[in-house]
Amino acid sequence: MRSLEHQGVTTIFGYPGGSIMPTFDALYDHQNTLNHILVRHEQGAAHAAQGYARVSGKVGVCLVTSGPGATNTITGIADAMIDSTPIVVIAGQVGTGFLGTDAFQEVDLVGITQPIAKWSYQIRRAEDVAWAIARAFYIASSGRPGPVVLDFAKNAQVEKTKYEPTQQEFIRSYVPVPDTDEESVKAAAKLINNAERPLVLVGQGVELGSAQEELRIFIEKADMPAGCTLLGLSALPTDHPLNKGMLGMHGNLGPNINTNKCDVLIAVGMRFDDRVTGNLATYAKQAKVIHFDIDPAEVNKNVKVDIAVLGDCKKTLAAVTGLLKKNRHTEWVDSFKEYEAVEEYNRNYKQLLRDGKYDEAEGLFRQTRPLEQKLLARFKQEQDAFVQIDWYGNVLYPHEICSANLRLLGGAVRNLKEQRLSSALRKLYQVDNNAYAFNFDEEVYRHFTDYVFHQPKDRLKWGYGRLPEHENLYGTVKQLLQKEKQLETLTGSGMKEMDYREEITSLEHACSKLVVSLMNIVQQMEKSVTEIFEL
Repeated sequence: MRSLEHQGVTTIFGYPGGSIMPTFDALYDHQNTLNHILVRHEQGAAHAAQGYARVSGKVGVCLVTSGPGATNTITGIADAMIDSTPIVVIAGQVGTGFLGTDAFQEVDLVGITQPIAKWSYQIRRAEDVAWAIARAFYIASSGRPGPVVLDFAKNAQVEKTKYEPTQQEFIRSYVPVPDTDEESVKAAAKLINNAERPLVLVGQGVELGSAQEELRIFIEKADMPAGCTLLGLSALPTDHPLNKGMLGMHGNLGPNINTNKCDVLIAVGMRFDDRVTGNLATYAKQAKVIHFDIDPAEVNKNVKVDIAVLGDCKKTLAAVTGLLKKNRHTEWVDSFKEYEAVEEYNRNYKQLLRDGKYDEAEGLFRQTRPLEQKLLARFKQEQDAFVQIDWYGNVLYPHEICSANLRLLGGAVRNLKEQRLSSALRKLYQVDNNAYAFNFDEEVYRHFTDYVFHQPKDRLKWGYGRLPEHENLYGTVKQLLQKEKQLETLTGSGMKEMDYREEITSLEHACSKLVVSLMNIVQQMEKSVTEIFEL
């Protein structure tokens, strides 16, 4: 416990069990300095540690028992590894005398986690505890952050030893930040100075390196438009004139289409994930590529680069910026406006539908649809890399508490009680987990649009999952279809036909009410995002 306190730990997420019980017993004597949050499942402890790390900037810590308790953290460890989140998982283990005997709740946690952690180590002696804790926190938080796993044998938990505070600042075989090659810096600056259509791709590395200001100066000096990955969204203010939106298959039109038009592509702290690049065979083949990254393993992994600038981007961006000429790319920056116009139309159209102004929405649709179709046709002709583009915009989540690559949306906030996250946000994540899981069949889809929105079928994109209101609406529309089919056989039969028509009218009104209810829920979800940024 004193080793954790020495590393600045104040919060631990955990779930007790037999093999970790001695550590939990010791925790009782440190309750004034270490706040333990009891979760309902070990996976929740790992995700809560992730969320804590992202919102606090500290290393997240979770404490679990051996066997199933330890293996339940695997998803959180893998997610932290791929999203570069610093956490330390401390798991109980059977005593060293029982290792390798298939003892009760014994698993080879080190062997399991080595491929998905920065470092996995088994503590077998009490005298190694302080050293292992210091080393774990150093590795988790330095360089490209990530998870560390400590497999804590039970005998090491109960043995006695003299405590000596330990701080780790160097490991001979571990190079968290590679040296920056000055020639690469000069070559990158020269290529950018000669570029006519430069485009910057901003990743989470800018956030992790606290290089937001250096990035802003970098793009402003050379007048370079930028697109952001999901975890890089907060690296640049949304209203910055050079911020052209989100990259990838769920991103904005401009940065995606112009990726295949730029002559110099500058990636900063991002790893060319397939959700961003799509089909690599057609991705930015016309461009020279510059890659700023702290992890040499990411260079040339997915996309062949012309210049690699290794090191902490807070320093490398500043170094390259110092060699840049003041420049203007007015025509290139303005080329994003036509795509922004289409996206602005979609936002306005969606708001009119929410407000029940269907006639105005239809007028706006007819006015702007030809431009949208023209751009879509040109996009498909120029770039077939992306599966889809979200024309209707996304509710943007605060990147600090969002899982990107494993898509564990909401996992990291599930147990963050102390962060005062609203129930609205948790509901929003729950909805997004089920997004696109519920689709209307063709006939129901047609009647849904005809009766409720009075809009052409191809204008409706509904993806808000298994809300009760959504299920009710689906059921109501199906009833409506059944009544209509029955009505076709009753034409001219008097009172029975009138009864069916009254039921159909009633069902139509019920559909309209449910749609209004759904629209209100969607509106509340978007308000909750503002609520998060105010916390």
